[in-house]
Amino acid sequence: MTFSFQKPINLTLSRYPKSGDRSLRAWNAADEYLIEQLSQSKQINSPLLIVNDQFGALTCSLNSLSPVIWTDSQLSKIAIKQNLKDNHGSSTKPKFLEGDLANPQNLNLEMIKKMARFNTVLVRIPKHLSLLQFQLHVIKQLVDERSTIIAGGMTKEIHNSTIALFESIIGPTKTSLARKKSRLIFTQFKTERDYQASDGSLQEIDIKQYQLTNPITENQLLNVYGLPGVFAREKLDLGSQVLLPFLPQLSAGDIAIDIGCGNGILGAVLAQAQPGAKVYLTDESEVAISSAQVTFRENTLSNGIFFQSDCLDELPQIKANLIVCNPPFHQQNTQTLDIAKKMFKQSAKFLDRDGTLMVVANRHLKYLPYLKNSFAEVKIISKDPKFNVWQARLPRS
Repeated sequence: MTFSFQKPINLTLSRYPKSGDRSLRAWNAADEYLIEQLSQSKQINSPLLIVNDQFGALTCSLNSLSPVIWTDSQLSKIAIKQNLKDNHGSSTKPKFLEGDLANPQNLNLEMIKKMARFNTVLVRIPKHLSLLQFQLHVIKQLVDERSTIIAGGMTKEIHNSTIALFESIIGPTKTSLARKKSRLIFTQFKTERDYQASDGSLQEIDIKQYQLTNPITENQLLNVYGLPGVFAREKLDLGSQVLLPFLPQLSAGDIAIDIGCGNGILGAVLAQAQPGAKVYLTDESEVAISSAQVTFRENTLSNGIFFQSDCLDELPQIKANLIVCNPPFHQQNTQTLDIAKKMFKQSAKFLDRDGTLMVVANRHLKYLPYLKNSFAEVKIISKDPKFNVWQARLPRS
């Protein structure tokens, strides 16, 4: 099939969130390599599925094929929508693969079999190998032996374990030569590879679990659950470990917000310690929100309210007594403070005048000026050698 395509460098592509670092582009060499490979191939046919397109470089370049996009990230969805509009007009709307694909605990083969088969699948290698494993199990159910499946990533993202996943889940796999520090993976689906479990679910999509004692009540156990691709899904991360002893006891009727909640550990501790409080949990990742929901459900906590959101964009206009935050300082593999800066600014708007923002962060991260821009009173309340716990009060909004 012949089709028209545009190289990323010839498009108007922007990152989201927008960055002050002009050296950062909204695409990389792996995107370029994938597009060039498709342009030279004679086996590319619709329907096309694009997985993990971070800012829309692949989607915009291959818009003539009307691709379907599967991404876990709300930030990516926002970027893709905006870049499609900027390059192909406001009438061009992205087609996102929606539904239970972001909820592995609800995923089963019968649901997947109702979906369309894809003749071409492009995969950008995600940061977490567990997420790739989950995605490959799903992709396997959406293709057949005639499908073309190509993955791309920077060489630092592709390891022997990456190739082994494609081999074990999809079928025979080979790689391209490296170019501009990027590499492609070509894999061929084989029908004899059947991973269906007896109950119709997908095997090897594991949910990790760990347990801790609630540091507020000191007499309750909390089970924490992490789905594929979620930060610190196997054990308590060091930042949260430092922050937890400083979390206060809420009062009945209080409102708390856990921004960038991940598996829901901070919000769950607060909710378990005070069932009469409302705890709002937000994350830009669908599987993170799903993990937090599992954590609340399995601990019989009914006072959690969940939003997939870019920071607090999707929340109703509420005033919180407490906001807790363990902000990410990477977007995929790129270090950034932009996400944390937005979290601080929005926290000032959502916090009650007498409320408190508590932030845990690596000591090397220069958060003080950004916190002072939004709060009149900012101080460090921890003495950990690697992490700061910041306490911010008196919002300036």
